[in-house]
Amino acid sequence: MEQVSMVPVACLDIQPNHAVLDMCASPGSKTGQVLEAMQIRLFQGEIPSGFLIANEPDLKRCKVLAGNMKLFSSPCIMVTNFRGEDIPDMKQGDGQPLLFDRIICDVPCSGDGTIRKNPNVWNNWNPARGNERFSLQLNIARRGVHLLKEEGLMAYSSCSMNQIENEAVVAQLLEESEGLIHIFSPKVRSLAGS
Repeated sequence: MEQVSMVPVACLDIQPNHAVLDMCASPGSKTGQVLEAMQIRLFQGEIPSGFLIANEPDLKRCKVLAGNMKLFSSPCIMVTNFRGEDIPDMKQGDGQPLLFDRIICDVPCSGDGTIRKNPNVWNNWNPARGNERFSLQLNIARRGVHLLKEEGLMAYSSCSMNQIENEAVVAQLLEESEGLIHIFSPKVRSLAGS
């Protein structure tokens, strides 16, 4: 996994007691990163009280995700298969709506930020590709905001460099929220372990 793909999870400061949603999770590198953060005390005999729902809309990719997550043997994860913008409302045991402390909203994108490792992206690239994804990305992010607890954190990310797929989505969310959501700039711990 490239270090840059680890940044969204690193910004969320995942704790073992958090309820976490990964909205578009396959193949699972960020999901695995969340599990590692949640289970940090597992080796000391402490089972985390939090949980992770790893959602993947594409059924084939969901099967890959489920296979990858089996390697963690975690009691804290559930894999689901819904479109990100259609993740259903869920209830807790007491009937209260299930809301999340942390949400990873790594949306499907044009992928133009992966050109260094995937030069074939250029073959199908055109300036409109980001525009084509904007509505989908915005709808997934809107659903994430709806499922977020008050004072919770959501990391919105894509592997695109296109401003329509990134800044424009976030700007639209901020405008629609009328001051109820804010951009948060956490201190990110070193990803290299130093």
